[in-house]
Amino acid sequence: MSPPSLKETLTSERLFSLDGAKLASYNSRVSPKFQLRPELGPSAYEGDIDFAPVILLLANPGFDDEDSTLDDHRFQRDGWPLSGLHPDAPPGLRSWWRGRLNHLIVQFGAQRVSQCVACIQITPWASPKFDDGLCLPSRDLLLDAANQCAARGAVMLVMRAERLWLQAEALRTTPLRFRVNSWLSSYVSPGNLPEIAWRRVVEAVRDA
Repeated sequence: MSPPSLKETLTSERLFSLDGAKLASYNSRVSPKFQLRPELGPSAYEGDIDFAPVILLLANPGFDDEDSTLDDHRFQRDGWPLSGLHPDAPPGLRSWWRGRLNHLIVQFGAQRVSQCVACIQITPWASPKFDDGLCLPSRDLLLDAANQCAARGAVMLVMRAERLWLQAEALRTTPLRFRVNSWLSSYVSPGNLPEIAWRRVVEAVRDA
């Protein structure tokens, strides 16, 4: 019997069972800007993390009272694994993803990019700001997901929370791990990636 896929491992039910008891106690002691939004459900990943040749390693899903909706990370469309790129995606979500992947979209088209790029969040619960001191029980699953993606040869782009992601051993050792030029920017672009990283990303999408 083959081992479960990452999608089968990182289910909402499992993440709730691991983290659920800690969410309310955490929220009771932090300022509103760090409070997690469990009513949105967990979003540990987006896209086809089992097969996408490019993986973005992020911090946690953002939440903005003006632009975010309860349905943002539940939106799915067949043939668009990274469904935030679909034309019918919620406006805030669509704007975020298309802005960050625009250089690839211009070159390859939105649907192809949605099939070739995926992301993993080190904390799967949305909040206005990321708390890098928070470590929930789900952390081990997310580090293992990064390890598995690195082990299968995906291009791994550390976009946020590098110190936390580098706890994943296979990620530390893969030659296909790259970091962005600016932690203030999560754009996948020639200006925000080292030249070799951008070349590897383009090759991965082109050859997928």
